[in-house]
Amino acid sequence: AQMALQPAGEGSAEAPYQISQLGHLVWMDATVSQSSNVHYRLVNDIDAAAAPPVAEEEKFDGIDGALFMGHFDGVGHSIRNLSLRRIWNAGGLFEALGPGSVVENLALIGCRFERENSEMGAIARYNLGGVVRKCLVASHVGGFQVGGIVYFQESGRIERCAVTGCLFDSYDANTGLVYNGGLIGGLVNELHGGIVTQCLSTAYLTEVTEFGSKGGVVWERWNPGELADSYWDMDTAGTGRADSFVEPGAETGAYGRSSQDTRRQATFAGWDFENTWAIEEGQSVPYLRAFPPPFFLSVFTNGAGRIEIEPLKASYQPGERVKLTAWSDAPGFVFLRWNGGASNQLSTVTTVVMDGHRTLEAVFVEATDISTIEELQAISNMGGVYRLAQDIDATATAAWNDGVGFAPLGSYYQRFTGIFDGNGHVVRGLTV
Repeated sequence: AQMALQPAGEGSAEAPYQISQLGHLVWMDATVSQSSNVHYRLVNDIDAAAAPPVAEEEKFDGIDGALFMGHFDGVGHSIRNLSLRRIWNAGGLFEALGPGSVVENLALIGCRFERENSEMGAIARYNLGGVVRKCLVASHVGGFQVGGIVYFQESGRIERCAVTGCLFDSYDANTGLVYNGGLIGGLVNELHGGIVTQCLSTAYLTEVTEFGSKGGVVWERWNPGELADSYWDMDTAGTGRADSFVEPGAETGAYGRSSQDTRRQATFAGWDFENTWAIEEGQSVPYLRAFPPPFFLSVFTNGAGRIEIEPLKASYQPGERVKLTAWSDAPGFVFLRWNGGASNQLSTVTTVVMDGHRTLEAVFVEATDISTIEELQAISNMGGVYRLAQDIDATATAAWNDGVGFAPLGSYYQRFTGIFDGNGHVVRGLTV
């Protein structure tokens, strides 16, 4: 198991605990019930990928079991490549922030927070009176109800934060598929109280079905919850609604802008670009000065496949374009789509513009091989994934159905919504 290691320090404001490795986060989890008025300081970046490998069930799974009541200062450092992908994990780095708690100056970059069929927020699942300020989430966040910073805010404040990652609702962590429903908010899922102010979401928000909904900033806001002076990118979010329950353009205290406009300082009138924010005009979205360029690109795979990145570098300059190629060369698998800020989500070759720290995922799914014309005609699942295993001679269809031939798959009311990969093969002599 990942061992709990007590860090140096006394936990006071003058001598905070010095958090420098994953074992110190495990120790924070073990002692969270004693966190009231305790101070923690991140003294360097923590890269979870560099930790010794352990079994999935023994990995650090977040700081939970009691309200976090302390003060966690990231001091401009980041936690990178952390993977919380189990159904019993905390629902974020912290399960719940209690009254008087503070999390600030922290970046979560290239992490994966997934909690299938449940609630998820990257910083915390619940904010019950804490303050989250000057934090960045450039990570993959998936569940049934998802918020970029927190899932649920009862009271407290979220201020001067940014989300640039990928948010997924109704997300199956095993297949990468989005199924019916899904409730998503770019910054917060359910805002019941407190305030979200001067925050920005340029995150990719997954598409949802007719049973789900999404908002660029929150999924739903209840009084007395308040939005103020915040923005979201309507192009990456795929919605013009700040709140999924209000009409596009409604006065909410949050403002939707195009991707082009989010790269202009003038869009964010009144924001502090001297001390808190900075921007590379026309090349980047506003970024917290604590987490400046160069930007990190995190690319994940889901399913059997691989990714080529060109150019492959440790980091990228604002506005730099990166070419991504997905290869589904594992037997039985096909490429499904890109999740994230790709220019073409359905093409195996796409580009991403590095206007901030970015996170993408390439999804590969197992396909049903089709080897005969009879197997092709027998397809009944219009949402399935299929692949031709060989060339097919379909001349026999001329005599099918009293000369009518092959019956087209699907109908106006049952449209094909899946994937059919010809895999370089041909169907010859088809009569329709």
